[in-house]
Amino acid sequence: MRLTRAINETLGETRPSDKWRITDLCTGTGCIPLTIFNETRHLFKGPGLDIAAADCSPAAIRLVNENYTHNFPRETTHDLENICFEVEKMDILDERQVQEYIEKHPGIINILTCNPPYIRKEDFIKDVRSSVRSYEPKLALVADLEFYENLVDVWIKHNLIESFVYELGDAEQAKYVKENVPAGWEVGARYDSDKRIRCVYGYNTASSHNYKKLFERFAS
Repeated sequence: MRLTRAINETLGETRPSDKWRITDLCTGTGCIPLTIFNETRHLFKGPGLDIAAADCSPAAIRLVNENYTHNFPRETTHDLENICFEVEKMDILDERQVQEYIEKHPGIINILTCNPPYIRKEDFIKDVRSSVRSYEPKLALVADLEFYENLVDVWIKHNLIESFVYELGDAEQAKYVKENVPAGWEVGARYDSDKRIRCVYGYNTASSHNYKKLFERFAS
């Protein structure tokens, strides 16, 4: 995964001296946070690493826990002192649930990741394959700007995070984020091999961490 490679390349040069927090929203199967956990935890054995996977779906929560147990059986986790992986049930569009999560987990999140529902309602029927419409949960697919508004209005403007990576469906969603983040934030986009926009990322330039180099590597 490109993000884990960028983390390893950047933090591998100067090992982190403080604990990091990485949170994945709309986590689904948990593949993003579990990959980050597996491929970067060696960097944080001293200072520590907290990774959280959050989703509003009870089925997703069960699946993440099963995937964690399958990939990290008890006998392989004895060396994970100061390294924590947690699964949280949370609807990030519910203000009360978000506030409860923040109170339970105080402190700045270093990297917030999210693969939210991003297919616009009008595009769901017109452009999405019938097999996807029939078998993929609509809850995980269809939305407009709600999750990008939540990113800006809650996580960024309340100073809860230092950087983010959000997958998206079109350039308008990236444009919304870029036009609405506060001053002091650098925002960019990453494209796939077909030159299609795939994610929007950003970081607080006032942070003491070298997110500039990390995200240059992520975007390259």
